Amino acid sequence: MAIPPISILETLALRAMPALETKVLDGWLLRASGGYSKRANSVNCLKPAKSQLSTRIDDAEHFYSARKLPVIFRMTPVCEPELETDLIARGYQAAGATDVLTLALAPQPPIKTAVTIDTIATDDWIHLFARTHDLNDHDTKILAAILSSIAPRSAFARMGEQALGRAVFEAGYTGLFSLATSHDCRRQGHARAISQALLHWGSDQGAHHAYLQVEQDNKAALALYHSLGFQHAYSYHYRIKQQA
Repeated sequence: MAIPPISILETLALRAMPALETKVLDGWLLRASGGYSKRANSVNCLKPAKSQLSTRIDDAEHFYSARKLPVIFRMTPVCEPELETDLIARGYQAAGATDVLTLALAPQPPIKTAVTIDTIATDDWIHLFARTHDLNDHDTKILAAILSSIAPRSAFARMGEQALGRAVFEAGYTGLFSLATSHDCRRQGHARAISQALLHWGSDQGAHHAYLQVEQDNKAALALYHSLGFQHAYSYHYRIKQQA
């Protein structure tokens, strides 16, 4: 299977989870969303920059300091190699090692499933996500704002109060996100059913590839996705520095 270009997957994934505030800084996107989710509150590199690296890091630190947020860099293969060295020298700590997996999609026959799919994030979907992730009211409100600002076509899947997930389709790619199962309903096949329903939805939209992001220490999720045919495309991690 040919692996889609990293730059395409990175751009699509950022659009699939937009930040509430974004500043463009010479090839970097500084994203802030009130502290909810590292992806929506981090520096993301999209292309090589021309300005001095140390100056850009200073500017990023000032951006997050003004918002009273930790400074987080999302370290993908697109980042300049010397960025990691400079961040380590400044005391940034590594966290959140994550794999990006991809799957070539083909038209799929209809499937019988108890999964329901909506085109918007309903209150029930948001409340179930908040419960499965133990979100407080502040983070739940930010999540709702993020989901309502997604521009590409989206699907929000649920199995009653048991499991949920979402997908975003754009430019021939379907991204899977937010898969979760209620604490007392795990290991019963619900995550597989949600994943298959979203992949089927993506195929119906005309997607030729699916992609997702999964933390490397989530062995159960990795086993599920590999069993569905997903293959490793690349990895990323975060570098985090708490504000003084």
